[in-house]
Amino acid sequence: LPMAAAPSPKAEGRFYYGSADDQAAAPMENLTAVAEKAGAAVTFAIARPLDIPSDGQFHGAAIAEKKVDAEFEYISTPKLAEFAYLLARFQNAETYPLLAGKINLFLGQDFVGTSDLETVAPGEKAEVHLGIDEEVKVKRELVAESTGKGGIFRGRPGEKTFQYRITVESFRKTKDRMTVYDQIPVSRSPEIEVELEKADPEPAKVEEKEKPGLLA
Repeated sequence: LPMAAAPSPKAEGRFYYGSADDQAAAPMENLTAVAEKAGAAVTFAIARPLDIPSDGQFHGAAIAEKKVDAEFEYISTPKLAEFAYLLARFQNAETYPLLAGKINLFLGQDFVGTSDLETVAPGEKAEVHLGIDEEVKVKRELVAESTGKGGIFRGRPGEKTFQYRITVESFRKTKDRMTVYDQIPVSRSPEIEVELEKADPEPAKVEEKEKPGLLA
């Protein structure tokens, strides 16, 4: 999977399946396998036998290596955590599924961390989270708050107004795409109304994440 600390269409990297405890990512012997599909089952035929020591340690073997194109994007939900997370989206172009499990992330030959991969069916699109990028700073702050008193004798309802500012600052030298998520309260009472007065820029809809009160 093309992977980099910087989203670059020319950057190349790899991900390998591994155990959650395999932080050091033990070297894997490259044994290119052929995928053979019979009905719903997929069998990987490795080119030659492999001896696996019974010493209780992790031992891995690469059964296949494929290169895929990925689209990179930063995502952030500063109301929950003021970080920018790098996300890679790709499509499984193989005739066999990629099984769910822990994966080890590499930048070149350097091990940079672990992530999780859900089962990806042939032709299905998937996402891989590549962690926090410290070169992109995100901040969410309350800049104004006001209260308008009301009541039955005043003839008007009371109201509270909050104004927030979200700032994104990049120290990268590239132009990158970023989606920032935020949320406004959702009233569960007919006597309480919540509305967004204005937002600049205007929030966009994200169909696959559409939820009440969600802004993107």
